[in-house]
Amino acid sequence: MPDEHPNSWKQQGYNPDFVKSVLARRQVSQSAPGRIVRVPGVPLWVSELINESARNHGLDVGRITSKDRSSDAVIARNEVLYEVRRKNPRLSFPKIGMWFGRDHTAVMFAIASHARRNDLPKLTEFDLDRHSAARKRYIEKRKRQRGSSRRIVLPLRLKSTNQSGVR
Repeated sequence: MPDEHPNSWKQQGYNPDFVKSVLARRQVSQSAPGRIVRVPGVPLWVSELINESARNHGLDVGRITSKDRSSDAVIARNEVLYEVRRKNPRLSFPKIGMWFGRDHTAVMFAIASHARRNDLPKLTEFDLDRHSAARKRYIEKRKRQRGSSRRIVLPLRLKSTNQSGVR
């Protein structure tokens, strides 16, 4: 039973009425189709895109804007990033990345991969094939380095403590 867990709300001493009210508010916010959950620090039109994608994919808004790397969250996030760039191509990648807590190259990769996955027009010149080849080369290089790197422990050479200054 979930209430028996040591971190459950009953074990933590929360008021049951408070917990019920919080759970009811969560259900209303997730089930209300017309309601928009405003994402802090993001323009309203981007929040609307995030909410629409969350509804379409059956996700919580927080999973799209978080660091969640599960495939369903990544696909929804990539869709939102693509739509943001499509609706306003003059936005810079660092600005879009700032809204989602991502680096500009991560935004470019997400937009390019969404376009390729869904056969959509490219909105960035990011080359996925080149990136993939470079990543494979890097992984192979690291494997070779790990395989050939054996730690050789050399004895420390202590400086001579000759007071005369002659070595």
